[in-house]
Amino acid sequence: MLKKRGAFTLIEMLIAFAIAMFILSVFYLMYGTYQNRLIKVIQKSQGQQAVRLLSTKIRQELKSAIGVVIPESNTQTEAIRILMGEQFGHQNYSVEYSYVREKKAIAFVERDGDSIIRQGIFLGGQTQILGFYTGSNQVDQQILTQKHRIDITIEYFDTVQTKTVEGKQEIRPMVALVTVYPRYTNMLLRIDVPQT
Repeated sequence: MLKKRGAFTLIEMLIAFAIAMFILSVFYLMYGTYQNRLIKVIQKSQGQQAVRLLSTKIRQELKSAIGVVIPESNTQTEAIRILMGEQFGHQNYSVEYSYVREKKAIAFVERDGDSIIRQGIFLGGQTQILGFYTGSNQVDQQILTQKHRIDITIEYFDTVQTKTVEGKQEIRPMVALVTVYPRYTNMLLRIDVPQT
């Protein structure tokens, strides 16, 4: 004798379909959240790497400088000119960095004397510069040699980070600091080592 098998009813099928859709929706939301976080992490690391590259470049140029010109050096300014002497086949090579407020970026100009070799914008896009400040302490510090210090502060954000102040959303900048004792001030010290 054949047993009659019970089939799924329409209500059971609809309930199973609803549960499957709920599970798939949860997985989809988790995947979307993961993708958004991954994109933000990538943008943040790219921005930090770009600022790190700029600060390393400026630090290396300051270390090999034969002179540094900071306009209005008694206060913090938004420009610096690094004189490097003979470099890359140029006799009077120098690099100028200045903050372009409209573009939230740093402009650079490479010169040989008064003629421009190359110019452009450093940083921009997702990584925007909110401030670029340079200054010299103008006071020689007696450590080993007489030297003065160049300070550079770069304020930036890579992905928009905000904080609420008095009901308003404000961008919270990240800060990169560069402090260098340029080489040209160290050249004043000459140590004579006796030959035996």
